[in-house]
Amino acid sequence: MFTGIIQAVGSIQEINNTSIFSFKGLDLKNCKVGDSIAVNGVCLTITNIKDGIWSADISQETKNCTTYKNAKVGDVVNFEKALRFNEGLDGHLVSGHIDDVAEVIGFKNIEDNKNLKIKLSEKLLKMVVDKGSITINGVSLTINKIEENVIDINLVPHTIKKTQFKFLKQGDLVNVEVDMIAKYVSKLINK
Repeated sequence: MFTGIIQAVGSIQEINNTSIFSFKGLDLKNCKVGDSIAVNGVCLTITNIKDGIWSADISQETKNCTTYKNAKVGDVVNFEKALRFNEGLDGHLVSGHIDDVAEVIGFKNIEDNKNLKIKLSEKLLKMVVDKGSITINGVSLTINKIEENVIDINLVPHTIKKTQFKFLKQGDLVNVEVDMIAKYVSKLINK
């Protein structure tokens, strides 16, 4: 379980056999093999740690459902260690199980902030609301408004500075996880 509050920004260091990814940029103190780390919102399990670089296996299913199918060495990524019971919940509950990949269709400056527009699939639209929570590339965000199939999000300077959003541009694909409570409610209602 995660909160959507990014702890570090790093990069993909290596991709072996297309299923083992290596990452650098996260303080690995108190981390061990078997721990969960969210990387751009995707829950991964540490399989190896050596010289500040850690590795994880990424299944074909995970690649098919996330931006990892197009990942390459050097890509900048967001990191968050799993939530521990003695820590605060500053964002919202995030599982690290991606619901869909979506396209950034707008990303512009508005004073010191940035306005982010993302086109969602029809299947996700019924699970989002104005002023509701959503996770984009692992970052807990608030939806300002929804117009047709586009969500509108404002990013404050701190969020831009502390995440890989500073490198985001129109046309990029992002990992999307909708609020987990909304997923369960939607499933119950649509039975």
